[in-house]
Amino acid sequence: MLLCAGCAGFVFYFLKKSGSFIGCITHYQLALQATKSYANGHDGKLPDAAKWQDEIAPYYQTKGKTSNSIIDFGNADGNLGCAGGPGGPATGMAFNSELSGKKLNAVINEQTPIIFFEVPLKDPNKFKNLHEPFKMLLGKSPQTIMGQPRDWLWIDLYGNLHGSNQNFQSEKRFGTNR
Repeated sequence: MLLCAGCAGFVFYFLKKSGSFIGCITHYQLALQATKSYANGHDGKLPDAAKWQDEIAPYYQTKGKTSNSIIDFGNADGNLGCAGGPGGPATGMAFNSELSGKKLNAVINEQTPIIFFEVPLKDPNKFKNLHEPFKMLLGKSPQTIMGQPRDWLWIDLYGNLHGSNQNFQSEKRFGTNR
């Protein structure tokens, strides 16, 4: 019984410390799935970078939004970036503007077609429809995992989630085969 309480305590501690990161990567995965669904319904074209978040909103489906404060998957109308920890800054999710309006089939064969990437928020009230050409940010994100600094994130069209020095899900694919 004491062992079970200890295990439950560890799980709660882990979720509390890494919950914002879990929510963060979930936003990237759900945005990718919604973008592919959008393209399937629009002659294979990716959304316009200037209004990408508005355009994918009808396709952005969470698998059960939770009401607890540990993980909130939200919706496409809010900040799809990464929530800051207590007192920490949030980061935004930007659409790679070089892919704006292109046919999904035309860019899927590029070497590493990065579609979304983490960016610092210049204005915490302006986080919707962020877009710019992809560039790898050096240094560490202000976000953390288990209290430790982590790399900036980006996701490619194959569903691989990357960081500056690591590949978080090198073999997981989200709806696309290479």
